[in-house]
Amino acid sequence: MVMFLTIGLGVLPLAATSGCQTDLGHLTHSAELWFLLGSLTLFSTLLPFVLMNRYQRHVSSSEAGVIYGAEPVLACLLALFLPEFLAPVIGVFYANESASIRLVLGATLVTVSPFLLRSGMSESKQN
Repeated sequence: MVMFLTIGLGVLPLAATSGCQTDLGHLTHSAELWFLLGSLTLFSTLLPFVLMNRYQRHVSSSEAGVIYGAEPVLACLLALFLPEFLAPVIGVFYANESASIRLVLGATLVTVSPFLLRSGMSESKQN
Protein backbone atom coordinates (compact mmCIF):
# COMPACT_ATOMS: atom_id res chain seq x y z
CA MET A 1 0.00 0.00 0.00
CA VAL A 2 2.85 2.36 0.83
CA MET A 3 4.44 1.71 -2.58
CA PHE A 4 1.25 2.62 -4.47
CA LEU A 5 0.64 5.68 -2.32
CA THR A 6 4.22 6.87 -2.85
CA ILE A 7 3.98 6.42 -6.62
CA GLY A 8 0.63 8.21 -6.70
CA LEU A 9 1.92 11.15 -4.71
CA GLY A 10 5.11 11.22 -6.75
CA VAL A 11 3.35 11.60 -10.10
CA LEU A 12 0.62 13.92 -8.83
CA PRO A 13 2.63 17.15 -9.48
CA LEU A 14 3.41 15.97 -13.01
CA ALA A 15 -0.22 15.12 -13.69
CA ALA A 16 -1.40 18.43 -12.29
CA THR A 17 1.03 20.55 -14.33
CA SER A 18 1.25 18.67 -17.64
CA GLY A 19 -2.37 18.82 -18.79
CA CYS A 20 -5.07 21.38 -19.24
CA GLN A 21 -7.35 21.78 -16.22
CA THR A 22 -10.39 20.98 -18.38
CA ASP A 23 -8.76 17.64 -19.28
CA LEU A 24 -8.65 16.70 -15.62
CA GLY A 25 -12.30 17.65 -15.26
CA HIS A 26 -13.31 15.50 -18.23
CA LEU A 27 -11.39 12.55 -16.85
CA THR A 28 -12.76 12.74 -13.34
CA HIS A 29 -16.34 12.91 -14.59
CA SER A 30 -15.96 9.93 -16.93
CA ALA A 31 -17.75 6.80 -15.72
CA GLU A 32 -15.83 4.75 -18.29
CA LEU A 33 -12.52 5.91 -16.83
CA TRP A 34 -13.54 4.94 -13.32
CA PHE A 35 -14.78 1.54 -14.58
CA LEU A 36 -11.47 0.80 -16.32
CA LEU A 37 -9.39 2.19 -13.47
CA GLY A 38 -11.33 0.11 -10.95
CA SER A 39 -11.06 -3.02 -13.09
CA LEU A 40 -7.32 -2.57 -13.58
CA THR A 41 -6.80 -1.86 -9.90
CA LEU A 42 -8.77 -4.89 -8.80
CA PHE A 43 -7.76 -7.52 -11.35
CA SER A 44 -4.27 -6.41 -12.34
CA THR A 45 -2.93 -5.10 -9.05
CA LEU A 46 -4.88 -5.85 -5.90
CA LEU A 47 -5.87 -9.47 -6.57
CA PRO A 48 -2.41 -10.60 -7.82
CA PHE A 49 -0.62 -8.88 -4.92
CA VAL A 50 -2.96 -10.42 -2.33
CA LEU A 51 -2.63 -13.88 -3.88
CA MET A 52 1.15 -13.50 -4.18
CA ASN A 53 1.56 -12.48 -0.55
CA ARG A 54 -0.81 -15.17 0.67
CA TYR A 55 0.57 -18.17 -1.23
CA GLN A 56 4.23 -17.37 -1.92
CA ARG A 57 5.40 -19.29 1.13
CA HIS A 58 3.73 -22.45 -0.25
CA VAL A 59 5.78 -22.64 -3.47
CA SER A 60 9.47 -23.12 -4.14
CA SER A 61 11.63 -20.33 -5.50
CA SER A 62 11.69 -22.01 -8.93
CA GLU A 63 7.92 -22.25 -9.03
CA ALA A 64 7.63 -18.63 -7.93
CA GLY A 65 9.99 -17.61 -10.74
CA VAL A 66 7.82 -19.40 -13.28
CA ILE A 67 4.65 -17.83 -11.87
CA TYR A 68 6.14 -14.32 -11.85
CA GLY A 69 7.60 -14.88 -15.30
CA ALA A 70 4.16 -15.87 -16.57
CA GLU A 71 2.77 -12.38 -15.85
CA PRO A 72 4.10 -10.73 -19.04
CA VAL A 73 3.08 -13.80 -21.04
CA LEU A 74 -0.45 -13.55 -19.67
CA ALA A 75 -0.50 -9.81 -20.41
CA CYS A 76 0.47 -10.54 -24.03
CA LEU A 77 -2.23 -13.18 -24.34
CA LEU A 78 -4.84 -10.83 -22.94
CA ALA A 79 -3.73 -8.11 -25.38
CA LEU A 80 -4.65 -10.46 -28.23
CA PHE A 81 -8.38 -10.23 -27.47
CA LEU A 82 -9.17 -7.97 -24.53
CA PRO A 83 -8.86 -4.49 -26.14
CA GLU A 84 -11.64 -5.05 -28.69
CA PHE A 85 -13.75 -6.62 -25.96
CA LEU A 86 -13.40 -3.59 -23.66
CA ALA A 87 -13.37 -0.84 -26.32
CA PRO A 88 -17.17 -0.74 -26.82
CA VAL A 89 -17.63 -0.39 -23.05
CA ILE A 90 -15.74 2.91 -23.07
CA GLY A 91 -16.88 4.01 -26.52
CA VAL A 92 -13.54 4.01 -28.35
CA PHE A 93 -11.94 1.93 -31.08
CA TYR A 94 -8.85 0.08 -29.94
CA ALA A 95 -7.58 -2.85 -31.98
CA ASN A 96 -6.22 -6.05 -30.52
CA GLU A 97 -2.56 -6.90 -30.73
CA SER A 98 -1.66 -9.40 -33.42
CA ALA A 99 0.22 -12.62 -32.81
CA SER A 100 3.71 -12.43 -34.25
CA ILE A 101 6.89 -14.45 -34.15
CA ARG A 102 8.41 -11.89 -31.75
CA LEU A 103 5.49 -12.31 -29.36
CA VAL A 104 5.73 -16.11 -29.43
CA LEU A 105 9.52 -16.10 -29.14
CA GLY A 106 9.45 -13.63 -26.25
CA ALA A 107 6.79 -15.60 -24.39
CA THR A 108 8.78 -18.79 -24.90
CA LEU A 109 12.00 -17.22 -23.61
CA VAL A 110 10.28 -15.75 -20.56
CA THR A 111 8.65 -19.08 -19.75
CA VAL A 112 11.72 -21.29 -20.34
CA SER A 113 14.38 -19.07 -18.72
CA PRO A 114 13.66 -20.03 -15.07
CA PHE A 115 14.06 -23.70 -15.98
CA LEU A 116 17.33 -23.01 -17.79
CA LEU A 117 18.64 -20.98 -14.86
CA ARG A 118 17.69 -23.69 -12.39
CA SER A 119 19.39 -26.43 -14.39
CA GLY A 120 22.50 -24.24 -14.75
CA MET A 121 22.57 -23.56 -11.00
CA SER A 122 22.21 -27.22 -10.10
CA GLU A 123 25.08 -28.12 -12.47
CA SER A 124 27.35 -25.50 -10.89
CA LYS A 125 26.57 -26.82 -7.40
CA GLN A 126 27.61 -30.31 -8.46
CA ASN A 127 31.00 -29.07 -9.68
